[in-house]
Amino acid sequence: MVNVMNKIDLCKKCQNRKFDLKQGVICGLTDAKPAFEENCADFVADESVKEYKGLALRPNDQRGSIVITFIWIVLVMEVVTFFSSFLQYNLLQTAADGGEITLAQANANDFREQAVAFIYLLAYIVSGITFIMWFRRAYYNLHQKVGTLAYSDGWAAGSWFVPIVNLYRPFEIMKELYVETKNYLLKKED
Repeated sequence: MVNVMNKIDLCKKCQNRKFDLKQGVICGLTDAKPAFEENCADFVADESVKEYKGLALRPNDQRGSIVITFIWIVLVMEVVTFFSSFLQYNLLQTAADGGEITLAQANANDFREQAVAFIYLLAYIVSGITFIMWFRRAYYNLHQKVGTLAYSDGWAAGSWFVPIVNLYRPFEIMKELYVETKNYLLKKED
């Protein structure tokens, strides 16, 4: 009898495969995990599927550390932005209450707001780029361990930039990354 993981491996190479967020890779004809005993009568080889097995894993821990660092920088910039906006609010409140504001104070406020916004935007963009680099590498490494996944590792990065597709595909890939990693670890535990 063929074990469930070998059935899933076969399904991953079939054109009829489908990915379900709760179950992982399933048969697109039955919308269920494979139920065949030895061979699937409906198997149609997907020639576009690449075999990744045998390739070395690429290190991803440094990218993960960089991503975490930049996420912390973005969070710190959120606090700095809040504080800078509070100072601007106080300046505007002073003007609204009839207080005197010098041109130097107004220029200093504008410069501070622009500098904070620029640094925040820069940190946000860099954190996004480093996250996508980590995400792609994690998906690539998962390909090495479990074989064929629903998408290529190129889609792990590219799906963020395709309009409309970027609303759901990165989530599907992250869900698959989670489900397949969990299945792999459970299989290894056996």
